Amino acid sequence: MRGGDTKLAETLQAKIKRYDAEKAEITAKAKAYELKRDQARDAAAQSSRKGAEMGLAVSLFQISIAIGSICLVMRRKTCGGFRSHVPRSPWRRPFMR
Repeated sequence: MRGGDTKLAETLQAKIKRYDAEKAEITAKAKAYELKRDQARDAAAQSSRKGAEMGLAVSLFQISIAIGSICLVMRRKTCGGFRSHVPRSPWRRPFMR
């Protein structure tokens, strides 16, 4: 081999070693990011399950508010089997029930 060829070969070998070191570093970072991604997905799935339960609770609460409002407007203690605990006023007008 000539002198230039050995220098070129050494240079290329040095680049190969550097690229292998960079590849190992990049692979380690990628695995760390994958771990963070998996943890975030698990947290999102757990929050989604809690959100579905909360949505049902909110819907039922809104329905109960609507039924209570209807009972108040109708000025009845019971409204379709539901009981309202609003006391009647003793000085109510005669045209109101």
